[in-house]
Amino acid sequence: MAEQEAFPATAHVDGHTLSDMLSVSASFLRASIDAAHGALLAVEAAQKGLLNGALKTFPECTAPPSEHREAHRPSRPPKIDTDPELRTFIIARIDRLTFHQVADAVAENFPPERRVGKTAIYDWWKRNRRPKRKVPNGPD
Repeated sequence: MAEQEAFPATAHVDGHTLSDMLSVSASFLRASIDAAHGALLAVEAAQKGLLNGALKTFPECTAPPSEHREAHRPSRPPKIDTDPELRTFIIARIDRLTFHQVADAVAENFPPERRVGKTAIYDWWKRNRRPKRKVPNGPD
């Protein structure tokens, strides 16, 4: 049994050969690809022009670098700083109890997601305590 072509090149559809129709489709596809490539080049040129212009127009920075870095810490803020009730609870006990006792009191009075340990309390206290006042003409 002889094999037959699935679609013979000489087949006619609406008076056109299949080969002619594929050639027209291929030329339309090439034109679409060329148009898309031209659009891509135009977008890339516009983007490059915008970036170059933007880099030249940045405002002058007046803040010292240390203040900028201090304001943009990479980690989340401590729980004690973000929870006013917890902070008030700790402040009321920090002068009378040890850090371990304060942590135990927090564990007894707050749910697990709001609890902090003695190390977090100590770190918060160390950052936020008032510096010792110097007495004029007194010992340093």
